[in-house]
Amino acid sequence: MNLWQRFHAEFPVAIALLLSCLHGRPAASEPLQIAQERIGPIGTGSNMMRCGVVHSSGVIYLGTYGPQPAIVWKFDPRVGKLEKIATPGEYQLDSMVEAPNGMIYIGTAYEGLVYKLDPATHEVKNLGSPPIDSTSWIFTMLRTTSGEVYGAKGVGLFRLDWKNDAFEVIGLVPGSHRTLGPNASNPIIRELVESPAGMIYGDTNRWLFRFNPQTREIEPLADMAKVDPACYALFLPHGGRPPV
Repeated sequence: MNLWQRFHAEFPVAIALLLSCLHGRPAASEPLQIAQERIGPIGTGSNMMRCGVVHSSGVIYLGTYGPQPAIVWKFDPRVGKLEKIATPGEYQLDSMVEAPNGMIYIGTAYEGLVYKLDPATHEVKNLGSPPIDSTSWIFTMLRTTSGEVYGAKGVGLFRLDWKNDAFEVIGLVPGSHRTLGPNASNPIIRELVESPAGMIYGDTNRWLFRFNPQTREIEPLADMAKVDPACYALFLPHGGRPPV
């Protein structure tokens, strides 16, 4: 079986797993079941699903990893329809978030762009790249309980002013983010999560850090490379909520 045949064979299982994750886990007493249904390929040349968001309308939006141009897909679970809606131009769509106004913002690599997607019209607007001197990858964006949207370009934090489609630069995470082990990685924040107290925690290649939205302070908490020199990256639990 060649790579393309394998992709077509495994895609229905992959989409079922993705949708089950986006909709949430079953109760502990319920056995996990996957209903497999072939809904079609995500497009020639697109290697994999890279990011996604469940919109407040119930529609699921998905972004792919290159080759260029990456594709934005829409899946409506009420009718079981998968629809290709946009090819903004960037190679890799890395993160998606819905702002309080219902617009969807998409972070990318390798130009570090932010796209604005209007779910009603499927129109895509290129907002450019946050003016941060760091790796041009936007792997994560977060909508907080207060309605703010924060993101990371490389190891720099920014606030997305979704009312005016503008960026506010917050700053770089202090410290060295060079990997020490045999595997190399450009400096990058991979995940941002909000605690119940409103603090934002994030991870880089080696650092765990905390960001205070009120004071704008970025505080490094632990350098894992000192514990494990082979550390390549930290990953906070997706959807996890730190205690404080």
